[in-house]
Amino acid sequence: SSIAYHLAKAGVTTLLLEKRDIAVAASGASAGGVRQQGRDPRELPFAILACARWATLEEELTADVHYRRKGHLSLIEHEGDRPALIAAIERQRAAGLNIVLVEGDELRALAPAVSPHLLAGSYTPDDGHANPGLTTRAFAAAAARAGAEIRTGVNVRGLAGAGGRVTGVLTDDGPIAADVTILAAG
Repeated sequence: SSIAYHLAKAGVTTLLLEKRDIAVAASGASAGGVRQQGRDPRELPFAILACARWATLEEELTADVHYRRKGHLSLIEHEGDRPALIAAIERQRAAGLNIVLVEGDELRALAPAVSPHLLAGSYTPDDGHANPGLTTRAFAAAAARAGAEIRTGVNVRGLAGAGGRVTGVLTDDGPIAADVTILAAG
């Protein structure tokens, strides 16, 4: 849905095919975390940019996606895990992430319900959470407003090709030709 939105917004003729309904599979069933912390180092620059964008995404999509920026906390319970936690914080901070070590009273103030046996954690205040189903449907609705065609209930069986290149998709209802095909089926 996001890809369709961005393409349609850029003026590209866009068709989104969905086997069932929007957000009934993986896109609607994710945990909904909007986080930068703990990402593969290659993903981190993109995660930082994406998290910054969430501040205005509901306004852009004209939809409430239940986005809440409440931070992300990863905890340790064994003293032996402290060096790895500190190293991870330093690595991520060096890559541009706003991340801090929290422990003791600071940890308890941040997360009062945390079990007393937990010692410390890494905290990223800019991370948050959104409702994945609402977000996916909001992107689809915005894509449609931008001119994308959205077809649900379409079973794509495979890619069509000729001359060594993809030329579209094969559906139960027949082939659909396309200059560019993006496979985003999880």
